[in-house]
Amino acid sequence: MCFASGALADAAAKASVRLDLEAPPAVRALVEARLSLKDATPGEFELRRRLAQALEESRDTLESEGFYAARIDASLNRDGDIWVARFHVIAGEQTRVCAVNLVIAGSILDPPLDAAAPTPESVKAAWSLPQGAPFRHADWENAKSALVKTASTRIFANALISESRAEVDLASNCARLSVTLNSGAPVRFGKLEVNGLKRYDARIIENVNVADEGNLYDIDALTRFQWLIQQSGLFSSVNVTSQADSPLHTVAHVRVRVEENRLKTLNLGAGYSTNTGYRGQVDYVQNNVFGTSLQLSTSLKLETKAQSARGDLVWPRRSDGWQWGVGSRLERKDVQDVITRTYSNFGQVTKTTGVIDRQWTLGYLTEDQEVKGQDAVVNRTLSLNHTWTLRRLTPALFPQDGHAITFQLGGASRALLSEQDFVRAYAKAVVLQPLTPEMFLTLRGEAGVVAARSRDGIPLDFLFRTGGSSSVRGYGYESLGVKQDTAVVGGRYLAVGSIELTRWFNNTWGGAVFVDAGNATDNWQDFKAAVGYGAGARLRTPVGPLSLDLAFADETRTLRLHFNLSIPF
Repeated sequence: MCFASGALADAAAKASVRLDLEAPPAVRALVEARLSLKDATPGEFELRRRLAQALEESRDTLESEGFYAARIDASLNRDGDIWVARFHVIAGEQTRVCAVNLVIAGSILDPPLDAAAPTPESVKAAWSLPQGAPFRHADWENAKSALVKTASTRIFANALISESRAEVDLASNCARLSVTLNSGAPVRFGKLEVNGLKRYDARIIENVNVADEGNLYDIDALTRFQWLIQQSGLFSSVNVTSQADSPLHTVAHVRVRVEENRLKTLNLGAGYSTNTGYRGQVDYVQNNVFGTSLQLSTSLKLETKAQSARGDLVWPRRSDGWQWGVGSRLERKDVQDVITRTYSNFGQVTKTTGVIDRQWTLGYLTEDQEVKGQDAVVNRTLSLNHTWTLRRLTPALFPQDGHAITFQLGGASRALLSEQDFVRAYAKAVVLQPLTPEMFLTLRGEAGVVAARSRDGIPLDFLFRTGGSSSVRGYGYESLGVKQDTAVVGGRYLAVGSIELTRWFNNTWGGAVFVDAGNATDNWQDFKAAVGYGAGARLRTPVGPLSLDLAFADETRTLRLHFNLSIPF
């Protein structure tokens, strides 16, 4: 069997070498990758040296894949002016795992210190090299790493493999595996150490520390701590680590290293969304305003269907966990034959406790609304709103497991500078259920209600429209709601549900199929769900998964392409 392709073809042309390879399909690519004679010269000594090296590397590679009984015969002969290198590979039978003995030792065997603590059962469930699987060296190492990772993410930071053994019987092509994991003693967080601060007081970091001294070790708390520091916007680089000084120590000090951001930052951006069209954006951030830790952030965003300007002044988070801020927003939207111009001033206070975020907002909003074919109206509202959010999604950037939910409750009164009395409630939830390491199910739901005598006098920001890439796909952006001639205005009731199956084919590309259903209405008795379904592609990017979906709208019998940065919540 003869081949000359890729690097081998180039090498053969340069060195006048012909390569003949006979190998079973299961191992052919593995051996081919080792038969590169790049930069070889036609000299016999150099060719024999290169072939001997390729022979040794091929044997090592086949052994690492479980082919311990493989035989490779190699020869080099002259055929006129051409050197002929022949490789004949007999792979034999691949070794498979025939027995696995997992032993769990240490304090993990004691009664759990909390409900989230790893258990011997959960650690054993992480073993990924079961009986009957091919015995590959990479899989062997990955399986042991998975045991340590599962045990050490919470409480048992010193967990390690204290003994591991793989016995390979060449006669039966059988591998017997034995692994002992020792969890060690429970580990608690120690003192906080901060390095890299120049302009700011250490209290800025201390106030957001969720890895408090004395708490049980939890890698999720460290991840959350790092995220909270990054969210301050004051630092260009943040690294949070915690590790016991030795496997015998039960205290792991928390170490934070930061690099402070520049005092002034100007960012320019451009993009496109099938919801709001082309986008250009300018963001300006100034840290340490007036020589304090105040942060000023401003943003100007110009989109095809929406234009906005915003400015915020934010104080550092306090020792009780609350962070105060004030801001103003000016926005114009032209969506579904409804033009709205809104101006709002607001004050906010937020707090993060573990995986729970809370926010109170008091704002005064003025809206100038023009519905096509009707006279313009002005709506004014002074509202108080509370938002409660829980997030347990992993991994952080490309979630495939966990859940998240948010509740909003607010309202306004005509007795307090508002055109209409109303109470607004809204909830959204997403559940990610892994089916295999590469495939997971996404369940998403939204519901909202505005309790009021009518929607008259209530700004569109407090009513509901749906449809588009992040709600009911197959329909135009905010095209589902209350119909008024050719326009679509907001309704007082909302319900949306979605189910999506996603599978990643490799580390970059994936695909999904989905069904969405929902609508917004002004009278619950008139509610009729609009259904959309379709399929799409997924691409992992540095800022999250990018989605490209083709959806069919059952109500309008039309196809629509949706393009979005598909962060699930």
